[in-house]
Amino acid sequence: MHTVLIRTPSGTTSYQATADERLLDAGLRAGLCMPYECATGTCGQCRATVLHGQHRDLWPEAPAASKLRRERGEVLLCQTAACSALELALPKGAERMAGPQRLPVRYQARVSGLRLLNADIIELRLDLPAPMDFLPGQFVLLGVPGVTGYRAYSMVNHVPATTMTLLIKRRPDGGFSNWLFQAAREGMRVDLFGPLGKAIFEAEAMHDIVCIAGGSGIAGMMSIVGAIHAQPLRGTRRTDLFFGVRAAHDLFYLSELNAMAERSRGQLRVTIALSETQPGPTLINRYPALHFAHGFVHEAAMQGMRPDLETPTAFLAGPPIAVDAGIRMLMKQKFPLQRIRFDRFG
Repeated sequence: MHTVLIRTPSGTTSYQATADERLLDAGLRAGLCMPYECATGTCGQCRATVLHGQHRDLWPEAPAASKLRRERGEVLLCQTAACSALELALPKGAERMAGPQRLPVRYQARVSGLRLLNADIIELRLDLPAPMDFLPGQFVLLGVPGVTGYRAYSMVNHVPATTMTLLIKRRPDGGFSNWLFQAAREGMRVDLFGPLGKAIFEAEAMHDIVCIAGGSGIAGMMSIVGAIHAQPLRGTRRTDLFFGVRAAHDLFYLSELNAMAERSRGQLRVTIALSETQPGPTLINRYPALHFAHGFVHEAAMQGMRPDLETPTAFLAGPPIAVDAGIRMLMKQKFPLQRIRFDRFG
């Protein structure tokens, strides 16, 4: 074990990390306020400066590593391990972050099932040795043999269970998706760390909800919407969900969404946005409880949000370009920034 001392403008704190543990994971596991967004080496939000001590770079080719000023000792906490006692400095503002809502833990999980939802998205089911305590909207990190680095995926589940469901999108140059799509992986073991993420649904603090998701970003929205509407009508909270894909052949989870919308008696309004094709009558008739639109998902949200929602909180997920477009749209609609939540993985 190595002692890691963290310096911020408002004070210092410390925690213990093993020699093979990522500094971010160890700090979050200890319940500390640590800066991060993706936790996979993509966004660069977990940047810190090494003041003293020896460390090891776990993934020098991480996408965000190119943004680092190595000559100043900058590292990514999510891709760095301690080789000795370390002293680090966090940037201004990091100490004001909230600590983890749920302390993350590490599991060895087993792949228990795979279901192809469309040509590019697989539903992955994992068996856990014990239920993971998480909040709707959070995500986990997955590591697999032979693939460098971890990947972030939101839970489709809305309650902790010993089975976890995730969505994996095929990417042409994606190490993990190639690992999954190119061979049968049932029964294999994967490394799981979580829960993580700050784009969480908090039932006691929130009223009406807007969810805007593109493609596999629907995973975390299924968790949030399921927590609110999976059971027969309870309470008065309303949800507007907008799910965008390119064409009808890219769609999935419509039966589940249609069933929840029917049970909600108008409390859940689901709009499916197709950006490249018009929704046909067969699709519309098959899912009578759903609404359909032609255009990008943020455009459908701008047109379709109910104007009488009470102090709504908005959740966004999907490709970074779609999340950015959704945020701009919401701000034009006078949404307060503190009521816009997202975790951007790409």
